[in-house]
Amino acid sequence: MPTHKQLQPLLLLSVPLLVVASFLAACSPNDSLNLPEERPSGVIQGNVVDGILVGSQVSIYGFESGMRGILLGTAVTNEQGGYAIELQVPDQLILIEISGGTYLEDASGSVITLADGQVLRAITKYTSGSSLDAMVTSLTHLAVGLAEYKVNNGVPVDQAILEANADINRFFAINTSTTTPLAITDENNTLSELNDPALYGFYLAGLSSWTLWASDQNDVPHSIYSSIALTQILYNDIRSDGVFNGVGYNREGTALMPLAFGRVALDENTFRIAFSLHMLAIANSDKNKTGLGIDTLLTPAQQIAAQTDALLGTSDPVSIDGQTPEITITQSADDYRSGLFRFEITIGGLLGAEHIRIFIDGDLATTLTDTTNTLAIIDTTDYADGEHEIRVTATDALGNEASNTFIVQFDNTAPVVNVNSPPASSLAMALLTGTYSDNVSGVQSITVQGQAATLFTDGTWNATVNLEPGENIIPISVVDQVGERLDTQTILHLDLIAPVITSADMHSLARFSNGDGSYSEAALQDINDTLPLYFETNAVDLNGVLIDRLELNNNAIPYFAFSIADEMGPDATT
Repeated sequence: MPTHKQLQPLLLLSVPLLVVASFLAACSPNDSLNLPEERPSGVIQGNVVDGILVGSQVSIYGFESGMRGILLGTAVTNEQGGYAIELQVPDQLILIEISGGTYLEDASGSVITLADGQVLRAITKYTSGSSLDAMVTSLTHLAVGLAEYKVNNGVPVDQAILEANADINRFFAINTSTTTPLAITDENNTLSELNDPALYGFYLAGLSSWTLWASDQNDVPHSIYSSIALTQILYNDIRSDGVFNGVGYNREGTALMPLAFGRVALDENTFRIAFSLHMLAIANSDKNKTGLGIDTLLTPAQQIAAQTDALLGTSDPVSIDGQTPEITITQSADDYRSGLFRFEITIGGLLGAEHIRIFIDGDLATTLTDTTNTLAIIDTTDYADGEHEIRVTATDALGNEASNTFIVQFDNTAPVVNVNSPPASSLAMALLTGTYSDNVSGVQSITVQGQAATLFTDGTWNATVNLEPGENIIPISVVDQVGERLDTQTILHLDLIAPVITSADMHSLARFSNGDGSYSEAALQDINDTLPLYFETNAVDLNGVLIDRLELNNNAIPYFAFSIADEMGPDATT
């Protein structure tokens, strides 16, 4: 294993300037024309971005020997993360180092203050007297880590820095040193088309999105597992073996070990996914204020995901098309639905969903475009009773689709109840009986006169009711398993008085035998046991005569007649 070197602070020695009076005295006034010209000054300026870092200490050091050298100048970043430092030094490599300050995570808005030891760096070549744009970001920091690996493995310092910056720039297809990242969460930064500053901003925002996801996996706030914290680990990763593979030095710097972000293991695909899918995810969120859609970032995202660059070792690329939305359906545990059936759809996955479609029995029922914790409502009365298949599909901005299917029973028909017992009883506590049925879900309960009836599995029921003398209106309610309710009633009489039969002067005339072959006519009585009836024949045919007292009298056909009066029964008429 190669010897591991870290960028170490150079001991700064204060060397006093010796003023030799005799030397000055020996100089003539005309000698001033031969003094060297004053060295020209130049300005190094740029922006410091993880998110926009405000109040950070910017320190510029010499770096000619491949280690941090003499301090050349300092500044503090402003509200836009900008800095500017004037230098009056010869041509040389310089190290720009950032410490302290605060920024906002693009993905969550969490306020992050850089802890001790958390830094961002950039290395570049300064030409005396010139102005130089030099960004300091998470990506330039990774380039410094790669340069450190190259130097530790024998590559000359100038060449190592040149190669490291070129490698990182090639990987991301932008100049990470001179391009100013766009703050994609700033409402003032709307664009009509994608450019390098915007792409740079989206890459860094993707890193923030990945760390927010990792924070959720670790069940901790984003302020702990932040993007600046991940950048420090990725720096360790790249400087250890020159590739992003989830392997880095241990705390002592003596051995390699697997790296992790809390409980989330790191590997080559961490790098691919953070700068592809998570870049798309934040572009697809309400955090993105640029006005650029996910479609404008699809090509660079696919290029990152498909990278086989040496920076990722020998790993295989990933397909972002294989990432689909995640659908969670939340509904009550009831087996049957009636009326307005509600269920909640929650969409997960990195890119969420552009739209949700709901199919019932294969037919499109509705399309939802607001895909955040959506409440779906279906009117079951629009469909026949019985079993139905509901399929929910979610489609993301890349056209990837996922679906979730479940079966429900619709029951829109109220149950049926019948009363089979007689309409009258002579008992004050009577037993009411009947049958029940329901076409789908089944009967849940029957209530008779406010009391629960007993239900039997053969579809019959009974209930004891209390009766008052006379007519009693008995309310009956039946409810099925989905809450469909039928309210009805029956009438039951408590009959305590026997019917009265009246026959006085209602019977017809009849012939009574005198015993000698002759007869006499007289009115029939209720009891006719004193005189026998006189019969002239044993076969009588009405021959179409209407059974009516008048017609029977006109045709001399004898009959009995009576009236019945029932004062309390169900037929209480005379």
